[in-house]
Amino acid sequence: MHLKGDHQIVIVIVVFFLGFALRGVIETEQVPLSELVAGLVTILAVYMGASYAFRLQNEKAEKELVKKQIETSNRTIYTVYDIWNVQKQYQKEIVLPYKEKDDAWLNMSPTVKGMHEIIKVDTSNLDFLLSSGKPDIYVNLLLEEKRYRILLSLIEERSKLIFEDLNPKMESFGCKPGIAVDQDKLEEHLGPDLINKLKKLTDAIISHVEENTASLEELHTNLQDYLTEIHPNENFITVQFTLDDEVQT
Repeated sequence: MHLKGDHQIVIVIVVFFLGFALRGVIETEQVPLSELVAGLVTILAVYMGASYAFRLQNEKAEKELVKKQIETSNRTIYTVYDIWNVQKQYQKEIVLPYKEKDDAWLNMSPTVKGMHEIIKVDTSNLDFLLSSGKPDIYVNLLLEEKRYRILLSLIEERSKLIFEDLNPKMESFGCKPGIAVDQDKLEEHLGPDLINKLKKLTDAIISHVEENTASLEELHTNLQDYLTEIHPNENFITVQFTLDDEVQT
C-alpha cells in the first residue's frame, strides 16, 4: 500500500513511542511489562484506526475521481456528436444538392452570420487522457474543435462575399430569380477575381465538411473504446451518427 501524508506521520509516531518504551525498559528496567503491552496496544489501535480512516478517505477520493471522469467523458461524447451533427446537417442541406455541379460556387446557398454556434470542447477534467496510453485522443479532440472553427470561418467568408459582392453585381447585371442567364456573360461581368475566390472557398467547404464528419466518427469510436477499456463497469452515453434521413455520400 502506498503511504503518504498523515499516514506517514502516524507511522513515525508509532516508531517514536516504541523506541521510547524500549529505551525505558533497557535503561531503567522499571517499566512493568503490562504497562508496556497496554501502551503498545493503544498505539497499535491508534495506528489501525488512522490506517482505516486513511484507506476510506482514499477510496472516497478515488470514487469521486472516477465519477468526475465519467461525467466529463459523457459531456465530451455529446460534444463530439454535437459538432458532427451541425456539420452533417450543413452537408445535407447545403452541400449535397450542389456537390457534383459546376455551378456550386454560384448557387450553393450562403448562410446568415452567427447561424452556426461555436461549440467548445471542455477539457478541464480530461487530464487523465493526457497521462494515459491514449494521449492522441485528447489532442484529436482539440483538433476537431479547431477544424470546426475553420469550417465556420470558411462558410462565413464565402457568405459575406456573396451578400456583399456577388449579389450586388448580379442585380446590376439584371439577374433575377427564375430568369435564365448566359453563363459566359455572367462570368465576364463578375470578373475572374471574385469567381476564383468563390470557387476556392466552395471547394474548401465541401472537402472540409466531408473530412470533418468522417474524422469525428473515428474519434468517437476511439474515445468510446478507450473509456470502456479503463472503466469496463461504467455506462457511457451512446449516440447514433446518423440523421433522421441518413445522408449518403
